[in-house]
Amino acid sequence: MAHDPSRDYVEIRVIWKGLGVTAGPLLNVYDILDDSRLRREFLEGGRLEILASFLSGYSFALTVHGANEDFALDPAGPFTNWLSWKYGTPLTLGWVSAVERLTQENESEVESFFRLLDAFREDP
Repeated sequence: MAHDPSRDYVEIRVIWKGLGVTAGPLLNVYDILDDSRLRREFLEGGRLEILASFLSGYSFALTVHGANEDFALDPAGPFTNWLSWKYGTPLTLGWVSAVERLTQENESEVESFFRLLDAFREDP
């Protein structure tokens, strides 16, 4: 999709298991992750590795297309730093390892990711 410089965002379209998500314009990664249909897809059968791969591809696409987005979910990004500061997880292993360590009993790793990401976003 070509970037229209007259807009201050790049419209994002996500195809996940044949599900086209185009609510709004989707302005950033949080719009995608907050979309209830996509979140449900990740929660119902998703594994943390698949979510991490999706986010890695998203980060790569931002770089390739020169999109200006504060992306906190790179392996050494602000989310990893916050998890380390808040919970003492090692920085060197990235957020995936931290989420795996912080997953509670009776909680999937993907549920843990969304719980921790929501707390990260709420923390001033």
